[in-house]
Order: sequence, then C-alpha cells, then structure tokens
Amino acid sequence: MKGKFLILTFFLFVIYRCMSGRDSFNKVIGKYLTDSLDVKKLIGRDLKIIDEKIKDGRLLIKAVSQLDSSYFIIADIKKKIIVKKIRDPFNRYYTSSFDVSNNDIISFDATDNQLIYKATLLKNSTFNVVYRNKFLLPHKIVLNNNHQLFLTDNVYGISFVDLKSLKENDFANKIGETTNPISSNVSVPLSKSLNLISGQMIGSNTMQLYAIDSLDKIKWSYKLNSDNSQNISCYNIQKSFLIKNSDQIIALGKINGKLLWGRSFDYGYDLSVCIYGDRLLVILNEKVKPFSNDEENRQHSIIYLVDTGNGMILWKKEMNPKGQLTIVPKGEDLLFFENEQLTICSLTTGAKKMTNTYSKEELNKYPISVISDIINGDIYVKKLNDVYFW
Repeated sequence: MKGKFLILTFFLFVIYRCMSGRDSFNKVIGKYLTDSLDVKKLIGRDLKIIDEKIKDGRLLIKAVSQLDSSYFIIADIKKKIIVKKIRDPFNRYYTSSFDVSNNDIISFDATDNQLIYKATLLKNSTFNVVYRNKFLLPHKIVLNNNHQLFLTDNVYGISFVDLKSLKENDFANKIGETTNPISSNVSVPLSKSLNLISGQMIGSNTMQLYAIDSLDKIKWSYKLNSDNSQNISCYNIQKSFLIKNSDQIIALGKINGKLLWGRSFDYGYDLSVCIYGDRLLVILNEKVKPFSNDEENRQHSIIYLVDTGNGMILWKKEMNPKGQLTIVPKGEDLLFFENEQLTICSLTTGAKKMTNTYSKEELNKYPISVISDIINGDIYVKKLNDVYFW
C-alpha cells in the first residue's frame, strides 16, 4: 500500500512539474507575443498558401484552391479580417505575383512577361490590363507607396514602371549589355523617397547598385565587388543603405552613395542579418560534427550587435545550439529558441537574463521564422501551422 502511495505521489509530482513548466513557458512567451492570427482559419483551410509577405500591416497571400484556382488575398493583420480576395488573372500557381500600393492591386506573370494588370481594393473591382510591354524576364514585382513598380529577380538587370505616368525605366540599358545573368532586388523597408536596387553585373566580379529617387531618377550609383550575386541583400535604414554581400556588410550614405564603413566576417559561416530599427543583428551559423552518436547535431553560432552608424561591434555572443536556432527580437530583448531550451538576453548588452528548459512538445509551439514588414519594418514571428504572432 505504501509503495502504491509513493508511486501515486511521484506520478502527481511529474504531472505538476509538467503543468508548471507549461504555465511558465506560456507566461514567459506571453510577455513578448501578446496577439496572434491563424491565417489558415481566416482564409479557409482548403486553400494552399504559395507565397506571402507583410506590407504596411497587411498580409499579402497568394493561394491555390483544391479546384486549381489561384487567388490573391489581402488581410489586415491587426484587425484579423480579409480586406480583399480576388482571382489571379493569369491563374498560374507559381509564376504570377502581385503587390499592393495604397488601394491599387498590381499583378504580373513571368511566363507572359508583357502584361501588367491592375485592380483596386474596392468591393467589385476586377483586374484590367494597364500596361503592355516586353520586359527583360523579371519574376517578381515590388511596389512602393509612390506608384513605382520594381520588376525584380530580372536576369538581365532591373526595370521599373511608374504607374502614374506609365513610363518604364530599364536600368539594364544604362551602362550597356550585362555580362552575367543574375538576380536583382530592391532595398527593404521600401521608401517613398529613395530606394536602392541591385542586379547589374558589369564585369566578372562587379555589380552596379542604383539609388532611385521619387522622380524615377538615378541619384547615384555604386560599383560593388562581388562574385556571388545570390548572396546580396539591401536594407534601408534611417541614414544609410546596408548591403550584405556574401561574408561582408557595407554601409552607403544616402546623400551621395559614399562608403561609410565596411566589415568582413568569417567566410566559413553562413551569414544572415536582422534589421531591428537602426540596430543590426549579424548571425553566423556553422554546422559542426555531433559531440556524440546519441546527441543531436549541434551548430556553432556567433551573434553580433553592430552599430549601424560606424560598423563597430557592440557585443558578441557564441552559442552551440541543438538543431535550428531561431532568434526573435522583441522590445529590448532577444529570444533564442532551440530544441528544449529558451534563452532570453538583453538586446542592448547581450547579457543573459534567463534560460529555461522545456519539453519538445511545448517548444514545438514556438515560432519557426521571423518576418519583417517591408514598409514599416515591424517584426512578426510565424509558426509552421501558418499562425503569426506579434
């Protein structure tokens, strides 16, 4: 009888610890992620999401139904409502793309790269052709809030159309024929006044960058030494443009394109960045061998906070996480999610505030990716089941 009582007591203790661990986890996370949106529940679970991005508080979704119909869906994240659901005029799952600027919806398809369709957020609006021209093989479109339509992922440079004047500017022809097919992109967050576009290879290892103002003019250009255009990303912060170029990050002044600073990192690591206001997080990840046969594969990770004004490293932190490491900046803290562990550090100093270990089942609820609003820079976290947190 005494043995059964001890077993029952132990069993209740285990349940209590599990329950208290879950409450503790939810309590900790609840301080940072206070609201959520179940996207699949909002748009309908019969739709498969093909592509999505967040722009000015709106979630822009491309989805396909079980009847093979392609849709563009615009949802207000904070209000948790669908603003507009409209049929893709091309009805192509992967090659068509769309974007929204103010109340305009613009659609483009890479396999029929001569038509641009336009609709509005008005209730009964449908798509109509507004521009017809042969473009240089772009695959995506990006709209800022100044009627400028950038055609990116263009293997022969980058173009854009001013939707107000319906004039096209093809930057691939500004300096002659390109020498290498590459992918192009535009800086984020997008700006009404000045944006940086990349994607102009003018030599075996040189790329041309252009700063485009609100009048569709080239304000300045910059030649960047690069042997891998696929690793170039451009970011728009308050006083400069940051360019991630393979293992290097440089800052260019917005007024004249002057190089403000540059910093190289260890080439043996995969480099990624997170822009949080005017603060720059640099994350280096390297896969290393498991410490033992029965332990999950660990990777060596190095995290830096860099001063965007001068490129100085404010702090450095090294970790050896099990499996995937997800870093979420919230307020003045950084949340580090890995298998069975949550660590919270100060964003300002990098100092550890707490580390807790939880069950895999509990941590399976944590966000698996960080997504930034391409207009205002707000940060959201996304789980595998298409639930967004903020």
